[in-house]
Amino acid sequence: MKLSEVLATIEALKKVGTGWSGRCPSHQDDQASLSINVSDQRRLLMHCHAGCSFGDVVNALGLQVADLAVIEVDNTDITMVSPNGPQPPTFDMVQ
Repeated sequence: MKLSEVLATIEALKKVGTGWSGRCPSHQDDQASLSINVSDQRRLLMHCHAGCSFGDVVNALGLQVADLAVIEVDNTDITMVSPNGPQPPTFDMVQ
């Protein structure tokens, strides 16, 4: 699965700093309470500030945690998440 495919599933997605924010799919979200980012260790991070668990967010997206263990990143995605431009990506997922 590509990072852009994960991001495409998030409603009201907008770029915030080096990451994104959007509506959490796990609860009725009137605000952008979900933060998505890539850590310095190049791990995909998703956090609901309203308190939804990582598993609940992933399930509400219609995905499984295993779907996020192998993230493919195209050059557009890399440019969006890396200030150093395109690099060979290695992503793993943290909770």
